[in-house]
Amino acid sequence: MGLAAFGIAITIQSYTSTKMAPDQILSWMPVTVMPDVGTMLQIVVLILEEPGHSVNVLAKALRDTIMRIGGRLYKRLFDQIGIFHTENHQRAMFRLRPHPVNTRMARQALVALTASMFGLTLFVLQLYGLAHAVSGRKQPDLAMRWCSPAFRDFTLAVFTGTCQKFITVSGGRNGLECITLPAEEQYLWLTGTVVLLSCAVVAQVADLALLSLTRTERFHGVKMRRPWLTMFGGVMILTILICYGVFTSRQLPAGITESVWVYKKGPHDALGRVCQVRLWNSGLRDTIVGFSDGIFESWGSVYHGKTEL
Repeated sequence: MGLAAFGIAITIQSYTSTKMAPDQILSWMPVTVMPDVGTMLQIVVLILEEPGHSVNVLAKALRDTIMRIGGRLYKRLFDQIGIFHTENHQRAMFRLRPHPVNTRMARQALVALTASMFGLTLFVLQLYGLAHAVSGRKQPDLAMRWCSPAFRDFTLAVFTGTCQKFITVSGGRNGLECITLPAEEQYLWLTGTVVLLSCAVVAQVADLALLSLTRTERFHGVKMRRPWLTMFGGVMILTILICYGVFTSRQLPAGITESVWVYKKGPHDALGRVCQVRLWNSGLRDTIVGFSDGIFESWGSVYHGKTEL
């Protein structure tokens, strides 16, 4: 449940920081929260499977606990400040009279309620992300910034091996200069997000129906009342993301070549100079840095530190 709460916080933070811009899909796609939904379903099912437990019984235990706490608080308030309307006081005390409470069952009811709320929140966040991924795929001429240390020191433009020219733009707080490339990879990730999230939503709805309709049925000795589709589907999605992420981190983005010519002109240069540069793939480190920059960009100086004199 702690990991699920962390997943909710990170997902909301990524939505807020990136404003769910389609060119930043790699930072906010919510396809990794599917296992957390399965875990929340599993917690609720395990609690309901205990002998004598049901939704009504757990709800009554939680309600009795709340009534007992409310009665104690009301009595303490009455003892401290006094209440002149004795009839109203007696009527309130009758409503809030102590109830026999099964403490263990009340705790389990609270855990089940919290897990249900976490699962529902994660499900809604997935639907919200799915809607934005679908709308992002419809945007024409989507572009992205690609930054490199080779573009620093008064770079004006970059020519690729295919004679394409790119004017450099500021990379913001990262201290690098960047060029604008067609967001072909982002379109691919947007499509993948739509497909994976659609499958995840269908699997979660199917698991919820399976959990509601089954009780003690078994298939080859295995209990059917488990979120099988969500759990195994979440593991498969994580595996796909890891494998594809490793593959793409070893390649340069579409539109750039390994060998480029960088045009530089310092403030005191008469003509400037041209340098031939060999570019390398970003690797895992730069992928993690870019991912973190996208999520925590809205934190400003708290994340980047003080960058202005």
